[in-house]
Amino acid sequence: MCIRPYLAVNEEKDIEDIFAEEFQSHTRMEEASSKEVFSIASGLPIKFHDDGTPVFERTDLIRPPIPLPGVNNPVIYQNLILPEHRALMPECRFNMIVLPPKNEHITRAWLGKSQEDPKTHLGFGRVLQAMDITSRIVLQRMRREIPPRYGYIDDFIVLNMNQMQLAIVPPNYEVEIVNFGPKPARFFELKAKEEVRDIGQIKELNGMGYIVKDDGGLQPNSNYSELPIPRFQPGLDQFKFLKKRPLYQMFTQYPKGFDFIDPPDLTFFHGAL
Repeated sequence: MCIRPYLAVNEEKDIEDIFAEEFQSHTRMEEASSKEVFSIASGLPIKFHDDGTPVFERTDLIRPPIPLPGVNNPVIYQNLILPEHRALMPECRFNMIVLPPKNEHITRAWLGKSQEDPKTHLGFGRVLQAMDITSRIVLQRMRREIPPRYGYIDDFIVLNMNQMQLAIVPPNYEVEIVNFGPKPARFFELKAKEEVRDIGQIKELNGMGYIVKDDGGLQPNSNYSELPIPRFQPGLDQFKFLKKRPLYQMFTQYPKGFDFIDPPDLTFFHGAL
């Protein structure tokens, strides 16, 4: 296995933050009158048990937990968009992922990457928001080759997430999320409804290019042929019109801003990583 340095060059376009005024106009009166503690699940009628299990306060939102591939039984609750909001962006799906606490080993979930369209070779990007501070988002990009060769990675990133921070994941990145804490780690995910996840490489090579160890360190996965030097970054407090605010509120109060999800707008993701 060869580990070589790699420098990603990103171009970031300045765009007008047209969402800020829109968001404030919807929330100013709510914030002035509310006496409740601000919740990252704001906009969704969800509370949580101590083990991370959600309590759905509306029967039309109840969703069953669906197992995700990984370690320690991570689950996903799919399509949490309320009926009154579904017409805003029918191309999108809003999910919640719950990673149980670390036991003998950290909890990890493999989200993989978006399957590419065979004609355009484009997949879908996604937006993730962390609800807890004991989580990491691990990203890797397969070296662009046609056909792709498993085990050749040219970018590897570990995002140290804080509450309400965002990860803007371009279409060509594989994703693993991990929880190394004694309490559950929860995420919201906004993705294209038509996206199909591909975890073929992760399963075949038994994990990501670097394995996040129980102590938080990284161990190179010897099943990979080529790895870059990993990059470590914090989650995003803001990116273009997206801010450190509840993702569901941003989505429902300015759905037009999320047009970059489907069809995928690659220019939007420039500068996210």
